[in-house]
Amino acid sequence: MALQGGASLAVIGLMMIGGLIAGGALLWYLRWIVD
Repeated sequence: MALQGGASLAVIGLMMIGGLIAGGALLWYLRWIVD
């Protein structure tokens, strides 16, 4: 992906935030199932 600096940084930031939210939701879901 050949993007400009600002756009690529924004995309990387959004991906990181989305990954953290998805990971946290998955952990919470697994914890809820185990309990």
